[in-house]
Amino acid sequence: MKRRGPMRWRARGGALVAPDPREMLALAETPRARSGVAWAAALSCALHFGGAALFAARWDAASPPVEPPPLAIALLREPASAA
Repeated sequence: MKRRGPMRWRARGGALVAPDPREMLALAETPRARSGVAWAAALSCALHFGGAALFAARWDAASPPVEPPPLAIALLREPASAA
């Protein structure tokens, strides 16, 4: 199939029609397109694994929760009245 410019949505009969699937597949089969997809997939994997590693490094499940010290309460007696 001969390519006549950039692949775009076309208006036919008042409705938008997607590009021909054969044209889309022909574009995906080029070596340049395959290498671009490979780089995008590698970058996506690296960013996801990096985020997971950062999350795992900051996860501190081994330390026990910090409890506040017990509160000391002193009871005072009112002085007896002189009556």
